[in-house]
Amino acid sequence: MPPCPRGCGYAWAPFGKITILWNANWRAEARYEDLVFPSLSGGPMDRDNLATRHFKPLLKRAGLPDIRFYDLRHTFATLWLESGEHPKILQEILGHSRISITLDTYSHVMPHMQREAMGRFGRMFSKPS
Repeated sequence: MPPCPRGCGYAWAPFGKITILWNANWRAEARYEDLVFPSLSGGPMDRDNLATRHFKPLLKRAGLPDIRFYDLRHTFATLWLESGEHPKILQEILGHSRISITLDTYSHVMPHMQREAMGRFGRMFSKPS
């Protein structure tokens, strides 16, 4: 990962790197090359415009429930954990500073995963039939 200038951070997503700049001076130091959803002018899209003009109409046309754009992040994280991939990788993708944040946030996914893991572990000690 390239060095991060002061005041910025990185998050990883399944479609590539997204640079998140939260420096108070970000408008003066515009860096738009990694935007996933740029505006028509190439800069950052206003999140309300993204939701109102694009995301919400798309949900309606597809007959899907009215959800927040941010809910896609939670859906991705839940599906990632249910797929059996390691939570540490998810922590890195989501940009959480500690694995405990990831596990605390998505622990609702874990109960059936724990049962399945115990079943796999127990089968290691059973005699082949």
